[in-house]
Order: sequence, then C-alpha cells, then structure tokens
Amino acid sequence: MAEQYFTDSSKLIIAVPHMRIKYRMKRHNIDKVDKIAMQSRAKGSNLIILPSQFNLGPVIDGVTGNALKDFKKTYAERIPGQTTNMLTSIAEKYNLLIAAGPIIERAGPRLFLSSTLIAPFSGVINRHRKIVLSDIEQQILSPGHELTIYDAGVRMGILIEDDVMLPEIAHILSFMDIDILVIYQRLNKQFSRYKCLLVSRAIENNSYVIGVGGIVSYNNEDILEIPSMIIDPEGNIVDEVRDFEERISIIEIEKKGTKRKSVKKDIPILKKIISYYRKTIPAVSNNSY
Repeated sequence: MAEQYFTDSSKLIIAVPHMRIKYRMKRHNIDKVDKIAMQSRAKGSNLIILPSQFNLGPVIDGVTGNALKDFKKTYAERIPGQTTNMLTSIAEKYNLLIAAGPIIERAGPRLFLSSTLIAPFSGVINRHRKIVLSDIEQQILSPGHELTIYDAGVRMGILIEDDVMLPEIAHILSFMDIDILVIYQRLNKQFSRYKCLLVSRAIENNSYVIGVGGIVSYNNEDILEIPSMIIDPEGNIVDEVRDFEERISIIEIEKKGTKRKSVKKDIPILKKIISYYRKTIPAVSNNSY
C-alpha cells in the first residue's frame, strides 16, 4: 500500500519539479528525473509529479505528413515498458512514489497519451489515459474513457492537458471525493494562456490544483516554457515557477484519515458529456511551439 512510503502518516509531501526537458533525448531526460528524485527525497518528499511527455518532449506537435507512419515505431512504447521500468528503478532507489506525466502508450493497434502512478518494487499501479484530444492528436491517438484517481494516501484526480477544457471532468472527480487535482499541462505555447482555467478548477471544486508545466530545450536552447503552479482552493497561486528557472516546489497535503482505494471508473454520463462536446465544439486547435 502507498502508506508504507510515508514518513509522516498525517500528510503527503509532494515535489513538483519545473523540469527542463531536452527534445527527443530520452536518456538525458531520464537521468534528469533521477537527479530530481534524489533532490526531492532530500527535501522529505515521498511523491514526485513529473511533467507531460517528460521523456521526449512534445513530439506529437512536430508530426506531419508521412511522419505519421513512423511515429508509432519511433516514439510509442508499451506500459509497462522501457520508460516506466526505468522510473520503477528510480522509485526503488529513493523509496518514493512517482506520478509520471503522460507518455505515448502503444496498446495493440492504438496509441494513447497515458500518465502512470509508479511505486517501488511494484511498478505501475495505476494509469490514466487522456480523454480530450487536440486536433492533431485525433489523427494519431485514441481517447481514454475513464476517470482515474491516484490514491497515495491523498486522493489525486488526474487531468491530462486538454482534459482541463472540460470542467465536468474535474467536477465528477470532485464528487468522487478527491483531495487534490493534478493537471499535466500541455507543453505548447497555446497552453500558456490557460492559467485562468487552472484557477477556475481550484475554485469550482474547492480543491488544491497542481499545474505541472516545464521547459523544452532543443540544441541547448530553451524554446518553450509553461509555468508550473500550485493553487489553493480559494484560487490563490501559492507558488509559481517561471522565467526558465529549474526549481522543485514542495506542497504538503493533509490526509483525511479515511482509508480509501484507488479508483478507475467508467462513468456513463461522462461518455455522454464528451460525445456532446466532440459533436458541438471544434477540436482544440494546435499551435506549434
């Protein structure tokens, strides 16, 4: 159980790294995660939350034309697979949980953008697949259809990138008794305009929101940044990392004390909401970084 990784059973100490991701350099990025885990553990953290596509950077945005044919072979992997296995080794090395930002998952003929919760000596113990896809993603990925709560003693409702556009997803997670919303922000210039949505989700659901951003670097030059932020239930931004600074934010969340199980639930009303959304609202536009 997740509780065995707590040094203080009354709270969860979460590390939120504002990570510099080198575009398409997986080995370098995994090595960076190892350093982040070491620093986070030294700060007393028992959980780290990694940004979206932390292993490769936003490779989907760069896919056009004939490149679609090679995308699956070049960038997608199974879960469990190479990246999650390396994260499991890191989790074991530092004895902490890792809520990994989404990577490109291959599941049979289909691809998903999937986040995972990884525990020492257990590996992947939960997974969430992105529900709301951007226009370019609809050419490549399949959408998820389930809501997911990661239980690390504190219950974390998971939203991946454009999932934040649909407030009903966060509302339903709130009804499922979450303690905190984790929003993996899309590393794309468009997402820099969506700070107000993260603040709104905190206020609407009376919940802490962790908005995980990051920095994208290519050829040793920083080309994009989405700020990372922690927002309290009143909508106050209690910490924000920006200006291309690599820093680890720490947040302590009190546990409610009631033992509850992780949840992965396929809710019929969610399918109806998303179906309506896809029919009536144009696909989320995609801007290159």
